[in-house]
Amino acid sequence: MRSITLAAAALAASLAGTAVAQPASLLVVEGGRPLAGNQRLVPYGDLQLTSAADRQVLHHRIGLAIADLCDPSHFSVTDPQGPMACAKQAWTDVQPRVGQLTARLASR
Repeated sequence: MRSITLAAAALAASLAGTAVAQPASLLVVEGGRPLAGNQRLVPYGDLQLTSAADRQVLHHRIGLAIADLCDPSHFSVTDPQGPMACAKQAWTDVQPRVGQLTARLASR
């Protein structure tokens, strides 16, 4: 299962049931394939996520990370729907986490 974990200062997150400490101000985007290089870090520490413009920047960064993770060259020709399914699942996983992060930062 694809996991996207939000990390803020001193936050220990859980990926696929295993606790993993994440660097502050980074999203870890992880694909569902057990391959080396199956993660992308998406920085957000330079953004003010209470700003609509900065949330749009974060979504763009996440989109680039997902496009890289789900690039068709990473999938077998016998799985032509793999890239689309990968991207859909990654977006489904990340959207609630971005919302939680935004809400948490707005309450500060």
